[in-house]
Amino acid sequence: MQPQITVYSVRKWYMLFLSLFGALITLAQTPAIHFSLSFPQATEHFVQVEMNYDPKGKKIVDFELPNWTTGYYQLMYFSKDLKNFAVRNTKDTLAWKHTKDNGWQVSGDGKPFMVSYRIFGNRRFVASNYIDEEFAYLSPAGIFLHPTGGIAYPSTIEIHPYKNWNKVATGLNIVKDKSNTYFSPDFDILYDSPFLLGSKLEDLPSFQVNNKPHYFVAYKAGDFDKTAFMNDLQKIVGTASGIIGDIPYDHYSFLAIGPGGGGIEHLNSTSIAFSGQGLTTNKAARIRMYHFLAHEYFHHYNVKRIRPIELGPFDYNKGSRTHSLWVSEGLNVYYENLILRRAGLKTDEEALATVQQQVASYETKPGRLFQTLAQSSYETWSDGPFGRTGDEVNKTISYYDKGPVVGVMLDFRIRYVTNNKKSLDDVMRKLYYAYYKKKGRGFTEAELKEEIEKVSGEKMDDFFEYIYTVKPLDYKRYFAYAGLLVNETPKKIPAYSGIVAGDRRDTVVVNNVDWQSPAWDAGLRRQAKILAVNNQPVKTLAEYTSAISGKQTGDEISLHVISGNESLQLKYVLGEKEEKSYAITIDPSASERATRVRKGWLLGQTDK
Repeated sequence: MQPQITVYSVRKWYMLFLSLFGALITLAQTPAIHFSLSFPQATEHFVQVEMNYDPKGKKIVDFELPNWTTGYYQLMYFSKDLKNFAVRNTKDTLAWKHTKDNGWQVSGDGKPFMVSYRIFGNRRFVASNYIDEEFAYLSPAGIFLHPTGGIAYPSTIEIHPYKNWNKVATGLNIVKDKSNTYFSPDFDILYDSPFLLGSKLEDLPSFQVNNKPHYFVAYKAGDFDKTAFMNDLQKIVGTASGIIGDIPYDHYSFLAIGPGGGGIEHLNSTSIAFSGQGLTTNKAARIRMYHFLAHEYFHHYNVKRIRPIELGPFDYNKGSRTHSLWVSEGLNVYYENLILRRAGLKTDEEALATVQQQVASYETKPGRLFQTLAQSSYETWSDGPFGRTGDEVNKTISYYDKGPVVGVMLDFRIRYVTNNKKSLDDVMRKLYYAYYKKKGRGFTEAELKEEIEKVSGEKMDDFFEYIYTVKPLDYKRYFAYAGLLVNETPKKIPAYSGIVAGDRRDTVVVNNVDWQSPAWDAGLRRQAKILAVNNQPVKTLAEYTSAISGKQTGDEISLHVISGNESLQLKYVLGEKEEKSYAITIDPSASERATRVRKGWLLGQTDK
């Protein structure tokens, strides 16, 4: 049967033709970009970059190098490491000028040209570049120039490894039939796809989850049971992806850059500082590592796809600020604990102990009295991810501390008010499917609150006071939702001064002084050097400890200290400190409903 051709169908096909024709015109006008990387000076920590660029007739072209990389909320100023900028075409050297610290303008004839430069990298950190004769880790935002206004342009990247380097690992797809050549559909993807390459990289046993391959490539992985480790990592990935119910990538890579600290998430990879040494024999170290890996992996959902609307499109010059990192980072800390419990890698008791530690960590910092959770998110660019820890009085908090605490409280409340039929998992899924998958964007602060209220079925104004004010957290109310008790009864610590001391080069140094403690009120501050206690000279921590041992509450202590360039005689009276344990225990009189909430929370189950 022949189809009936109507006016409507003719119009539809005509509009489709115009759309396709327009796309072809746009493609023809898109500059062709090809990068080539080589390492002739790897021993001096340099990578050589060549950028072949076809401006499609445009005679003046501006280029920029980002000032930061996504996932690390600090300005990096990568351009300071760019050296020997030069431009030429097939015949001549082209003129160029610096337009700003991270900007260059090239003047040409509208025909293809090549930009060349070197990038210096000697910092072993997941947001930086590092190159030596054994391996290189490349953070693409600090490597690849982009045309101003051309973030959407595609590019190819060809790698010419140094000498005997035989491995290149990245989340980018390889170009068919091209050795070590990769394709990026735009610069957002390129900047989110780091490279790990070298001669001493080890492939750990790969695994599949939902028919998607997962790889682990490591530099100096260490000696440990790698098969058991990867089996546990498979459980982590399976559990984490099961929370959302969708795996949006074709393949995923863990890029382990060697011992150190830090991790950064990407759409289909994560860069991590890693050493497996001792993981087989040291359970505590193994669980810490699993927390770290669960955190970084779950980020490919929470922040890369479930994201505040401010985190895309990105401002690569100034950074992208948001009040909602408590969701992107804080809730990720919350979920890493749940993922390990639900994967069978932690017990109920261990999961609750982690929550207790998170509560205590938040409650023992004075910043909780001054800075809101939303403020800590927005001001991380100046305060740092852990707050202004260098201040005499740290009046800031970290979303890494308060975020997981409000996360568990919110989850308990949603589960309780819905009779354990809904959970925070439902909120995360709604944000993923409704905003990332359907709308192709992030959520606003108002939309986040609205979705939480839809899932819970009640107004959440009082809960959001914990986000936008410094209102004390009501542990008794919220933990009762899950049949749990939080011990907030203070315990008195006698002979309290507030001093945390150490020794350095035959000198006793004050590492910290508790705010409003006896020593604080007497004028003692961090980094002061203690020369004598009650006229008794001290040079080591052992001598200092001996000098104050046996002292009782109410005893007077005199200190001779050097603070800055000033010699001071300070006196204070030892007091008592009230300290709360925040120990979490099961309420034996909890209701059946609260008990179901607790069990459902630990196992990731709801009562449908």
